[in-house]
Parts: sequence; structure tokens; C-alpha cells
Amino acid sequence: MFPLLLILGLIYFLPTVSAAVRRKTNAGAIFALNLFLGWTLVGWVVALSWSLTEGPPGLDPPLLGDEPMDGSAWQLVDGKYVRRQRPAAGQPPSSEVGR
Repeated sequence: MFPLLLILGLIYFLPTVSAAVRRKTNAGAIFALNLFLGWTLVGWVVALSWSLTEGPPGLDPPLLGDEPMDGSAWQLVDGKYVRRQRPAAGQPPSSEVGR
């Protein structure tokens, strides 16, 4: 009985899990929609589609790919995430330039 409830719970909160994995900035709102209206099929579908949509460019932090797992390859500039410029070989990092 417990494994069935666990599986059903994961399916019910799939939109919330999707938003968290994709690091959506509005994951809290997606969770609230999923929690309170997910029992209706319409609320669940809306929450799932919202969790899978792309926001405006640079609004959500990018998913990690080949960069370091700590997310240090990205920085927030003017409310948008941009990739940090890697210094050329032999050049000091930009934070050390001008010191």
C-alpha cells in the first residue's frame, strides 16, 4: 500500500518536482497551484505546463551542463543570468584584474 501511495504522490507533485529540477524562479507559485488545484485535472495540467515552459531569456538559472556543479559559471547581472567569461590561458581572472 505504501509504495502505491508514494508513486501516486510523486505523480501528483510531478509539476513541482519538474519546476524544482529546472530551478524555475516561480517554483513556489507552481507548488501552490499544484497543492491547491492539482486535484482538478485542469489545475494539474496548468501546473505541469507552467513548470515546463521557458521563461524570458536569462530569467531562470540555466541547467548545469559541463560547467562546475556549484553554478559558478553563471552570474546574475541586471536580473538575468549570464555566463561568466573565462579568462584566456595565462590571464588572471577578471576579479583580479586591476589589483
